[in-house]
Amino acid sequence: MGEPTSPVRNSEVSQLMDYAFANYKSEVLFQKGQEVQQVEIDKGDTPKLALLAGDTVGILMKKGTKKEEYQSEIIVNEIQAPVKKGQVVGSIVIKQGGNEIAKTDLVAAADCGEAGMWTLFKRTVKSWFTFGG
Repeated sequence: MGEPTSPVRNSEVSQLMDYAFANYKSEVLFQKGQEVQQVEIDKGDTPKLALLAGDTVGILMKKGTKKEEYQSEIIVNEIQAPVKKGQVVGSIVIKQGGNEIAKTDLVAAADCGEAGMWTLFKRTVKSWFTFGG
């Protein structure tokens, strides 16, 4: 059996929590499942694929610190079809002053198969007629 918690320890923990809540705040930068960007998939059966945050990523910042002091770096790996929904295709890295402080995966929002020759041909023809427009 464990030791009973002493009133002194409870007081110390309470003071520590009060200090943390008074001096720090949490800021969510990306929610799990949030679309971060879209990328073109070379020879994919869909021309673009949405990339999502694989998990919620945020920062714990001292009050008075500006959100602008943190940088979000989106790293997208080379992606070729086929791609499966949920497949890790990159990462989101949060930095402050060049130091990495948080990171999460970037995942595919949907399946993307390989495009057939007919689909690729239609895209090529369409690009000829929409060039510059």
